[in-house]
Amino acid sequence: MKIKNISKKKIKKQISTVQEEIEKDYYRLIKKMDVIFKKEFGKMCPDFECECIQCNVHLIYNNFKKQLWEAFVK
Repeated sequence: MKIKNISKKKIKKQISTVQEEIEKDYYRLIKKMDVIFKKEFGKMCPDFECECIQCNVHLIYNNFKKQLWEAFVK
């Protein structure tokens, strides 16, 4: 069995292509989730207020999106 001699440039290019695909998939998913989320909870308030339930829900959702990014894309 022969093993192909693959250059480092080709490997980096393949990794970069895979990373771009992961990012595209992430943004597609988030875009779909944002539409559903806005239908359920409405738009984010212009000014954040601690007592506002809608502001807190949006804060939780934004933290969730950040955690997804860090787990799968980064």
